[in-house]
Amino acid sequence: SSPKEALESGWYEVYIHGGGSFTSAWLFRNAFVGMQIESSMPEGEFCLDPAGGLKRVIGISGGMSITPLRAMARAVADGTLDLDLTLFCGWDSREDVLFYEEFRQLADACPRFRAVYFLKDGGAAGFEPGYVDLERIQRYADCRDAAFCLCGPGEMYQALDRSLKPLHIPADRYHIELPGEVKAGFPGTGPVLQGETFHLTAHLWGETHQISMRSDETVLVALERAGINAEPRCRSGHCGYCGARKLRGRVFVPDRWSRVRPDGEPEDLIHPCCSFPLSD
Repeated sequence: SSPKEALESGWYEVYIHGGGSFTSAWLFRNAFVGMQIESSMPEGEFCLDPAGGLKRVIGISGGMSITPLRAMARAVADGTLDLDLTLFCGWDSREDVLFYEEFRQLADACPRFRAVYFLKDGGAAGFEPGYVDLERIQRYADCRDAAFCLCGPGEMYQALDRSLKPLHIPADRYHIELPGEVKAGFPGTGPVLQGETFHLTAHLWGETHQISMRSDETVLVALERAGINAEPRCRSGHCGYCGARKLRGRVFVPDRWSRVRPDGEPEDLIHPCCSFPLSD
């Protein structure tokens, strides 16, 4: 949903991916009309500032990651964002595509918005074949002084880093959504132990908890499976909000999620969202 919809109507529209982590998978199977849940508020900085002075934005998405860019499109259409927005939406197959007709209607009603769809396999009317690339971005959009907002899998980020390099986009105009929750099996998580169980003693909010941890899941997931709310935000090892003091034991943090430790940060501080247990 757009910011205006949330502020004026008092509700959020969310997209739940059935193949996600255990929380979204549970909601996908069990959510029903009228169900009440308690949730933290939306967090993060993957959004556009109406007062930021931008005139052109190019959004690029891969798969269901189109959803935050859809919020931006609706904000352009309702006048919240005073800028031109071109979205490049990549999909694997026609059956997976979201918001195709909605975006066509938005584009017909709002001359400042345009959406260009890509299919990996091609072969469908109204779609560009293959992946989003620089040549077709420049064909459909004016890149001069534009901000770029990328939302998708890590492989897409890596490919576009190379493809967009000739544009010399300033860092403050190149926005990437965080890569998502770290899970065993991702590149760089090879040293994660498989099939072992460890013991965790956790002190949170004045209480002590004794729980078990699977070696192939993060400390954060172990806490959540035990019904303990550790109040994470990004789940990606970036924001530092879930930082915890490790009194004893060993953890493994994949290189992709390891943070550069600021001066003065304690050596025993870990981030449960990207730390896999190697011992009790």
